[in-house]
Amino acid sequence: MHQKVLKAAFVLGFAGMASLAHADGWYVGAGIGQSTFKDWNNQPQIAGFASSTNTDTSYNLFAGYAFNPYISAEGSYVDLGKFTADAGGMHDEFKASGLTAAAVGTLPIDDTFGLFAKAGLFRWDTKNSGAASGSAESTGISPLFGVGASINATQNLGFRLGYDIFKDVGDQNNTGKGDIDVASVGVVFNFK
Repeated sequence: MHQKVLKAAFVLGFAGMASLAHADGWYVGAGIGQSTFKDWNNQPQIAGFASSTNTDTSYNLFAGYAFNPYISAEGSYVDLGKFTADAGGMHDEFKASGLTAAAVGTLPIDDTFGLFAKAGLFRWDTKNSGAASGSAESTGISPLFGVGASINATQNLGFRLGYDIFKDVGDQNNTGKGDIDVASVGVVFNFK
């Protein structure tokens, strides 16, 4: 049931979104940033590991529809990156990616600049592999929240800065679980 609801929300997300100030209609974009797995160093599968990396590069592809200058819907594919730990020849890594569907609220400041906030769902796939943990995969749905700012360079081209929080990604019993935060920059093409 949850997967059907998420798939429907994802399809609707591609039928709507906005982070461009005063933009109505369809838009697409891509972003890149740094992800941080806040709880990585506390995962039981890497307890006692000498070194770990809880940051990586994240990227996303998104599309949406702005119903008016204030309300949008957005869907995206997000790769949150790979987080690693090493100790005495053992290596462990956690990967996370998935699809999002979110409602976006925009506060236009003027014709070129706006602030936005979003809330939605993240349908994630995680994989943990390594000498210490073996290999495990899990899938689930968690909430996501974000804030940011957007600026229009032209009528069709814009840029945005964002900070997203993906809550409770993973399964504590299989792959590890925690919040993953992403600070990103992106480019948006608005079909006006």
